[in-house]
Order: sequence, then structure tokens, then C-alpha cells
Amino acid sequence: QMTLPPHSPPLTIRQIRGKSATEVYAVGTKMDSGKNPVQGVLWHYDGNGSWKEITTLPADVDQLGGVHGAGSEVWVVGTSWDGSKYHGVRLVSTDLTVWTRHNSTVAEEDNEVWSPWPGAVLAGGAIPKPPINSAARVSTLSLGSWTEAPIDGIAGSVSGIWPQPGSNQVWLSTYGESGFAGVYKGACQ
Repeated sequence: QMTLPPHSPPLTIRQIRGKSATEVYAVGTKMDSGKNPVQGVLWHYDGNGSWKEITTLPADVDQLGGVHGAGSEVWVVGTSWDGSKYHGVRLVSTDLTVWTRHNSTVAEEDNEVWSPWPGAVLAGGAIPKPPINSAARVSTLSLGSWTEAPIDGIAGSVSGIWPQPGSNQVWLSTYGESGFAGVYKGACQ
């Protein structure tokens, strides 16, 4: 059992990923007593036996669902709340102190992120919340620009992104209303 940063329930950790044995990240959400999201959580493990909470995230990030990174970059994705509407948010940092923000122009939530190399990102989420059929979105950062597109007429939200080792293929898992789920495969350029 590991020593975690001080926290009080309710708290949900949604994903954990590591670059090495001394660089592991966990993301999630702190909730209020009614189990509504109130603050995104990012924990960092540096191999010393305990986790540290990263407290430099923007204050309006109310939940995080995915973490990944390449090189010195750490990407986290989730949602922010502007007082009336959710927005998908993507944050990147090289020092866990200063964050560069990439708001989604389409998605209300980003759940998953994968970065094969610095400056290249695939993020998945949905519009609107809760996900309904045809709401799933996949967004790509390449050469400094984001492109965002729907997946198909069935997928409700992206729940996983993972590369196929030794190839340029990427797999997406999705879910939707009424329990629909799907798996998709595509090529990365």
C-alpha cells in the first residue's frame, strides 16, 4: 500500500499512467457531498514511496479523466466549468508548474489522451454531457493545430485510446446511451 496525498472523500481516481518507475501520474476528481465534480486532481509519484498532489492546475478545471505524455510533456484532459456550461480542456506542462491550455471548441468533456511524441496528441471525449449517440469526438494536435471530428453516428463518448505496438494503428474504445459500446481502429500519420 502506498502513501497518498492528504485528501477527503469523495474522490475518484480515473486513470494512472507512468513514463518510468520514477515518473507516474494519476488523475481524477474531487467531489462535493452530492458527488458533483468540484476540482480536478493530479498526483505525481517520483519513485520515493509516496505521491504528491500537483496544485498548479487552473482553478476552473473541475475533473480530469486522462493523462499521458512524451518527452518532457505531461498532458492531462478533462472538463472545466464556466458557471453555466462544461468545456473540454486539455492542459500540457513540462515542469508541472506552468500549464498551457487548449480548450476544445467542440467537446464538453475530454476523457482520454495519448501523445506518441512531443507536440502530437490524440484526445477523445464527447458533446454533450451525458454522452448520447453520435456525441463522441476525437481531436488531433499535429503541427501546432487541432482538428476535431465526430467518430460516427453511434459512439457516445471516447473512453480509451491506446496504440498498437509496432504499428501506426491506434485503438479507441467508446460507450454511449443505453449501454452501447464500440471499439474502433485507425491509422496515425
